[in-house]
Amino acid sequence: MHRGFPFGLFLLLTAFTSFAQQTEIKISGVVIDAQSKISLPGASVYLDQTTKGTTTNEKGEFVLKVPSGNYNLIVSYVGYKPLSIPMNALSNPVLHLELEPSGKSLDEVNITADSNWQEYFMLFRMFFFGRTGTQSTIVNPKVLSFNYSKSYVLTAQAGSTLIIENQLFGYKVFYDLTFFSHVAGRTSYTGYTHFEEIVPKDMKEQERWMANRENAYYGSSAHFMRALANRQLKEEGFLVKILEKTKTPPASHPVLKRWQGDEHKAPDTIVTMRWNGMDYSPQDTIVLTNAEKSKADKWGSKAGFNVLYPGEVPYKYIVQRSPFEGNSTLSFPRSLFITYKKKKSQTDFWGYGAGYRPSFPTSIITMLKTQTLIDNNGNLSDPNAIINEGYWAAFRVANQLPVDFVPVKAMK
Repeated sequence: MHRGFPFGLFLLLTAFTSFAQQTEIKISGVVIDAQSKISLPGASVYLDQTTKGTTTNEKGEFVLKVPSGNYNLIVSYVGYKPLSIPMNALSNPVLHLELEPSGKSLDEVNITADSNWQEYFMLFRMFFFGRTGTQSTIVNPKVLSFNYSKSYVLTAQAGSTLIIENQLFGYKVFYDLTFFSHVAGRTSYTGYTHFEEIVPKDMKEQERWMANRENAYYGSSAHFMRALANRQLKEEGFLVKILEKTKTPPASHPVLKRWQGDEHKAPDTIVTMRWNGMDYSPQDTIVLTNAEKSKADKWGSKAGFNVLYPGEVPYKYIVQRSPFEGNSTLSFPRSLFITYKKKKSQTDFWGYGAGYRPSFPTSIITMLKTQTLIDNNGNLSDPNAIINEGYWAAFRVANQLPVDFVPVKAMK
């Protein structure tokens, strides 16, 4: 699922000054209670979706040194609302961070004598981890509480950070859940993620983890963004075309052609993410593949078409020069249809009875905002600026890698 999230209480930092040529930034500051002004020792301070993090000392102070780039700094503490702060290649910022109480204590959110808790937890685990989450375990499930309404809406809350052991990739994942809802076959969730390496029991386990990580990385949204930022899409195996979403099919189709090889679009994912407090639900559509397609060709009962145009998209259509060193501007008016040509998926990933026909992974990305910065590592200054559909959107928490993961081949 990729992966962007809504901001809670936050301090917006926009001082894009004196960061040119920097390879490292030092983020330091103090974390206090917003009401009492008392310092909060032991608060977690980390960069969202990375392995970079620390905790505050007895005075509530912290120091974090990281490579220069675009991040979301997260501050988390039991009984308080997580704080999200966009870090846009800032130069040695010193932060004074005030956390607001969440209004619920751990005991209030914790499990009660609900006889249905185990059933709700199993549903939550399935929707939260996805189909490939059998090797992930929630270490502290009792911090979760659930509500199942008469309208068949399942919601979840966590009284403290979820601790997840992912034996597929060898990571301990700390997930600050801020929202979870499942209704009518659609799952929406959001939160902040920090990764730690698990110590392997032997070399064989370490090699298995590394192989699984690299297999998951290649063809992922993180791989695509990194290749895009460095203008290496073709070399890395990505084919990008323009895809236009329209409620009615065009009168004529001079630019449409039958797709070649195994290029195809699987049905839209039923997974959504929560963007700035609202659920974004892409229209269920099917792509027009040739001039014979008509209004009858649509997925389900919803009108709408994804019109795929032939020809690869030039870089200038997607990324433009930026005045900020180490960054480009990501901006494109239509959606992008992305095929990864260096591996095939064997899984009936979509659950629509399509079988296990090998095919190249395909995804669609659409901008929800006019533009955002993308650094040389593929990190967006505003992760809420785009949304994924297709192959990328179907991956959930159990499939996540930290964005600072670098495959062995790239390090050579």
